Amino acid sequence: KIEIFNTGEYYINQLLPYSSEIINNDNINIFEELVFKTDKLHLLYRMSIDGNNKKLFQNKIKNHSNIIVIVKTNENKIFGGYTSCIIKYPSKSEYKKDNTSFLFSIDLNEKFNIIENKIAIYDDNNYGINFGNGDLVLFDWNNKCYSEFGRENSYYENKGITRDEFCGGIKTDKGNYFI
Repeated sequence: KIEIFNTGEYYINQLLPYSSEIINNDNINIFEELVFKTDKLHLLYRMSIDGNNKKLFQNKIKNHSNIIVIVKTNENKIFGGYTSCIIKYPSKSEYKKDNTSFLFSIDLNEKFNIIENKIAIYDDNNYGINFGNGDLVLFDWNNKCYSEFGRENSYYENKGITRDEFCGGIKTDKGNYFI
């Protein structure tokens, strides 16, 4: 499952402000502690509704900023990321810096801030969204989702956490595929 929100002007749900299939009463406190507490989130994309397709994904988040990605794998690992960058999908790829970007893991109760002067987002029309340079990738050119977390890209802080702990999935030389 993948959900994308942005901080908007919309009140989604009075009981659970995120109207999420992933964030629920069991993990909302960890989510708010790691990410931030707000009742103004706007759902941009939900895989269970919008489908598992890069072009549909891109159409939903193009020209949006303040994006929160939430992923739940088949192994029930919950993680994601945040960026304030505007995702444009330019014809020529752009490396974007954003000191407010971070990745997070609900299961590990950890937040991974961007390393100073590193690339927060690789904005390219071949990807859905690419945090860092492979730290967290949703929909690459083969419509796959994977993570190279821990290869000392942009968000890795040596906390002794492995890629398997962060996202699980199937190990490959490219990274761990999780969807």
